[in-house]
Amino acid sequence: MNPRSLSLIALISILSFSSCKLFVRMAYGVDSTPNMKSKKDIEKYVDKKKLGITSQYTLSPNHYEQVMNKTSLPHLKLYNSDGYLLKYASNKNCIADADGLLKRISKSETEFPTIDSIHIDSTLKHLHTLDGTEVNIQNKNEDYTAVIYWATFLGRLNKDNIPAWINDANNNEQSNIRIIIINMDLQEWWSK
Repeated sequence: MNPRSLSLIALISILSFSSCKLFVRMAYGVDSTPNMKSKKDIEKYVDKKKLGITSQYTLSPNHYEQVMNKTSLPHLKLYNSDGYLLKYASNKNCIADADGLLKRISKSETEFPTIDSIHIDSTLKHLHTLDGTEVNIQNKNEDYTAVIYWATFLGRLNKDNIPAWINDANNNEQSNIRIIIINMDLQEWWSK
């Protein structure tokens, strides 16, 4: 057998006998055992990877756990001007539906239903700076608010998604989109 056939057989075996998550971890450099990160660690990573993140927040430990149990990372949540979550994805764990969304969404978007039981205030009230200081961010009346969840342990998934989402939101000429970025690394300040 030639090397190409062996590679194909190996790939099919890996995909057949393991989960998609394992394949993604290997292919994208996702760290399966994340470590505690300091504000300095996170900012250094952002600069090194050129992610385009200029300000970001993190969550209280209790809210972090709730989000991690319900959300795959990286993740984009989009809220309308009234603060209600838009259901733009066919699968809540698939980030492919977010590709190009922030570039093309307009003020008069009616394609996506709202989830009236989920309001942005339920996230905003749990935000902290990367050194643990509570912040008070109010819901503004932008056309949309994009909440981007990311973590350093996601490897290449960050570089493939985060800068594109930020760029798309900032360059959307049809809508005013506020961006809130939430780091989902384990935070050093939680142990203080």
